[in-house]
Amino acid sequence: MASPNQIVDYVRRLAITGQDLSSFAAEDAVETLLESWKAAIHDGLDLRVLLDDVNGVIEHLQVFRERVLLLFPELTLSERDDE
Repeated sequence: MASPNQIVDYVRRLAITGQDLSSFAAEDAVETLLESWKAAIHDGLDLRVLLDDVNGVIEHLQVFRERVLLLFPELTLSERDDE
């Protein structure tokens, strides 16, 4: 099996990069996850469990998005769907 560093480096290459704010934020989230994963992989954690971390980040962002929409009720449904 590959070393934890090799696995993390491989997964890092899967991240979508870009020059917009959302890409930078996603890269930051990926880096935060990867630092945690490196130790978890070293400790023998099943890699499939790590996807729960990704799902958790997505869930937190969805809740944040809904709270922002509550704060700005003037957004129309069509504007919300453009996301």
